[in-house]
Amino acid sequence: MRCHYTNPHEARLAFESLKVFRNWAEVVGGDCGFEATGFLQVVRPAYEAQLRANVAAQQAIGINTRVLSASDVKALVPEARVDDLTVAAYEPDSGFADPNATLYGFIEAARRLGVEVRTGVEVTGIVVSGGRAAGVETSHGRIEAGAVVLAPGVWATRLLAPLGLDLALVPHRAQVAIFRWPAGFSHRHPVFIDKTVGAWFRPEGAAATLIGVEMGITGADIDGLDEGVDPDYVALCREKLATRLPAFAEATMRGGWAGASPVCRPRLYERGGAGPRRGRQHAPCR
Repeated sequence: MRCHYTNPHEARLAFESLKVFRNWAEVVGGDCGFEATGFLQVVRPAYEAQLRANVAAQQAIGINTRVLSASDVKALVPEARVDDLTVAAYEPDSGFADPNATLYGFIEAARRLGVEVRTGVEVTGIVVSGGRAAGVETSHGRIEAGAVVLAPGVWATRLLAPLGLDLALVPHRAQVAIFRWPAGFSHRHPVFIDKTVGAWFRPEGAAATLIGVEMGITGADIDGLDEGVDPDYVALCREKLATRLPAFAEATMRGGWAGASPVCRPRLYERGGAGPRRGRQHAPCR
């Protein structure tokens, strides 16, 4: 849960979401496992000016964020290596939540408001009548509806293609690995997005750190998805984590998993009568 984005509109949306997570019991009910460990956005020295501009734009929105020097980062996270840094952005109010608890918290809140939730039911198609969506076909029969809202993630293309719609979404398999804290390591560190090594990491449980590296397989098989973590990926994660937190160089792997999320593929766009041109590649739709 962080608010640091280069797009101010996205930062504003994240800021409003953070308020929900910080006040989950009152707004939604129950416990989403939110922990305000703080958040650090780490960039290479060449991007210091851009980071400062981002922080200023976010402060104007009302986000509690500030620029830290390398020595400030060291004081905040004594175990961190900072000799390759000049500055970082820090959000003390941000952190992370438990994704499973978050999902079921929303489900229970919806049920309290009268929503019927059906699990184990696969939507196989969109019913169209009179040129508009009129319901869904499912593995348990048809459900008619005055409106249909799709939130299918990696299954979006499968449902939209028969309608002639292409949002350029393809499934992307991504992994995370978890490492036990080494002997003597007891600091509950902030969430990091470390652009210098291309990884993000956060505490996991009582004495472990979860890390994801910015890589993956686009076009993954979502029906036969391998939910395990690859051995080579584990070694890469340990290397990336130890670059920022050297104590993890020999850390023991505790586990890991893989999942799929939709990313946007590059597309060709038409402009006037000049013919096709190459559009920019979109960022992952996460």
